Amino acid sequence: MATRKRDDEVVGKAFDAHLTKRALQFMIPYRHHFIFALIMLILVSVANIAKPYLLKIAIDQGVKGNSATVLTITAISYLVVYLLRWLFSYLQSIALTSLSQYVTNDIRHTLFRHIQSLSLGNSHWF
Repeated sequence: MATRKRDDEVVGKAFDAHLTKRALQFMIPYRHHFIFALIMLILVSVANIAKPYLLKIAIDQGVKGNSATVLTITAISYLVVYLLRWLFSYLQSIALTSLSQYVTNDIRHTLFRHIQSLSLGNSHWF
């Protein structure tokens, strides 16, 4: 009997575009979850970049400029940015978790349907 390697059995291959394309087909129905998670990722990144900038303003204009109002405003802004970053990160986590659960469930159902469609007469397990 000739041994034949299938697509998913190639050893040592770091990336397989065909398998990736097959796997991404399961994400198509949930693309809104994926897009939402990407938007949350961008917002988390913007919030992470804003925090050092707010510290710069607080030090340069608030502390060096002896302005208590600037220092108060930047402290409140820093707190708001920190809370928004937490919220965006939380929403991103929920979106990615639900996306992974939906995709895993669809793969499981597809595999189950495929196994159920196979004939037991051609089985070499027994």
